[in-house]
Amino acid sequence: MEDVYLGINRVSIVVPVYNGANTIEELYQRIDKVFKENRKDFQLIFVDDYSSDKSWEIIKKIKLKDEKNIVGIRLSKNFGQHNATLCGILRATGNWVVTIDDDLEFNPEDIFLLAEKQKETGADLIYGVDFEKKQSLIKRVFGGFYKRITRFLEGEDRAKGSSFRFMKVSLAKAITKNARNFSFIDEFIIWHTSNISAVSVSCSPSKNNKSRYSFWRLSILTKELVFFSSITPLRVVTLLGTVMAILNFLWGGVILFRKFVLFISVEGYTSIIVAILFSSGLIIFSIGILAEYISKILKMNYDKPSFKEAEVL
Repeated sequence: MEDVYLGINRVSIVVPVYNGANTIEELYQRIDKVFKENRKDFQLIFVDDYSSDKSWEIIKKIKLKDEKNIVGIRLSKNFGQHNATLCGILRATGNWVVTIDDDLEFNPEDIFLLAEKQKETGADLIYGVDFEKKQSLIKRVFGGFYKRITRFLEGEDRAKGSSFRFMKVSLAKAITKNARNFSFIDEFIIWHTSNISAVSVSCSPSKNNKSRYSFWRLSILTKELVFFSSITPLRVVTLLGTVMAILNFLWGGVILFRKFVLFISVEGYTSIIVAILFSSGLIIFSIGILAEYISKILKMNYDKPSFKEAEVL
């Protein structure tokens, strides 16, 4: 096999772990095998996001087997997948950083496929994406909503990518500086670079029995992503206000025309009540949008930590 990975001296692989006791041992073995086959060094960073199963005990056992390559971090509470990933990136010592989930849905053997794509394109980041994978209805609904509204209002698709990433360490370290109470790595990435590419990889069924994201958690994630990472809601309110102003102006012109040109009597009570109720609803809706943004500003000013390490191996 031609060595197309000459620029890779050491790869840091960050794995956010949440109730992954069934998979992380196999994940380690497969990563260790593929890197030995390609004669490359690696650093494997497990970040236990306060799992309720035996994930941390298994990470300790893996660390005893391989002191040189393994870093284990146990967070003090559940901070979420993206914050756990950012915590791991801070410990990365390689010249490339890989992020991959703990459920073996993505095949760790494909890391070198992403590396080959990077060498071919020179991109700052390569996503591994299964373009043929069919997502659940819930994920398609929430993902599609965010993708379409941001593409329409902001002219770009901000919902692309996956959790399987191969990136330059300079980019990885840069996005950790954006860590906050709510973090979304793929949003941070497009703040720093547009030199992004993707390669097709195959996915296996997740070996974890339960998805990280329920309907409720996906709802919260979508809302937080919209309010924390874009001004899309404000633009929606502006658009609604503009449309309503134009419609009200036109309707007022019609009423005046009928009253003073056609001399047709206009029922006043019904039209006034409808206009008041609709306008009041729009005003309350707009205030609610502004209140959400004010609450996010307050949360950021509280300087609440994005993650806190409880134990490091």
